[in-house]
Amino acid sequence: IDDLVDRMEPKDRFSVFASGPVMSDALLFGMKRDLVTHVGWICQVDSRDRFRPDALKSRYVVVTDRPVTHLQPGAQICVTLPNQYILEGKGIGAAYRRIAQYRLSGGVAGYLYEQVRPVRKAEVDALYVEFKKKYPDWTVPEW
Repeated sequence: IDDLVDRMEPKDRFSVFASGPVMSDALLFGMKRDLVTHVGWICQVDSRDRFRPDALKSRYVVVTDRPVTHLQPGAQICVTLPNQYILEGKGIGAAYRRIAQYRLSGGVAGYLYEQVRPVRKAEVDALYVEFKKKYPDWTVPEW
């Protein structure tokens, strides 16, 4: 939280690609209420929310190694897939650089990344190719 607060300008946003008791956006702004105005909301549940591409416009993102979810495996690929790409620096993840690392509970590592360039349309399209394997009705957003 201190790292986000220290780095963020008034108009900056952050997104958290984790959704569980070890890490989530709600956990962070629950501890520091001022952060809520900076949250770039993500999809929490595939079937309910679908992916929210605006999360990829946040200046900062938090990801975890092992992906943190609160539902059965495969029900939150809108969390786990972007998390994986950012950790690996591939696709959408190429737009980010790691700036901090944290030890979270349960042996989970947390990472703070900063966007170093805008995510490209081709990277968003490639992400949706993967999403559409499970959810063929998801449409690629205008980018």
